[in-house]
Amino acid sequence: MAATRFTGASLTGDGKPEQLSGKKVTPNFFDVLGVQPVLGRPFTAEEDKASAKVAVISYALWQRRFGNDPTIIGRGVLLDGITTTIVGVMPRDFFFRERNVDYWAPFSLTPEQWSNRHSHYLTVVARLKPTMTPELARKDMDRVAEICSASIRTRMRK
Repeated sequence: MAATRFTGASLTGDGKPEQLSGKKVTPNFFDVLGVQPVLGRPFTAEEDKASAKVAVISYALWQRRFGNDPTIIGRGVLLDGITTTIVGVMPRDFFFRERNVDYWAPFSLTPEQWSNRHSHYLTVVARLKPTMTPELARKDMDRVAEICSASIRTRMRK
């Protein structure tokens, strides 16, 4: 299971400033989707824990801003004035939900945030185990939804 949320940043430093559309993602995001960068690598769990300033960029951004330069990996760029190291470039046709995402950066959730069932700012994606059918997964999700709904109803009555 992985989670994402929208973010954005200004890319400055070399060339004309550019407003980028981004996603903060859990470090396992690309693994859950079963896709890897065509250049470089995805995030590591250590980078997530250390709140490292790293990013994986889209193929489109790599072409448009960096001219397909393979030496972009390991280079620092300024995102909102903070030096951020490019660690990967995603395949040309990769997208998850939106096609206009320029970069992905790691974010971590605290145990409290993971357990908060009433916050709705994350998009979550999961991969089924080989033994799990879509029908069984749907039944499990229905049970989870019912538990959440019951919890909300109980809180509203208080």
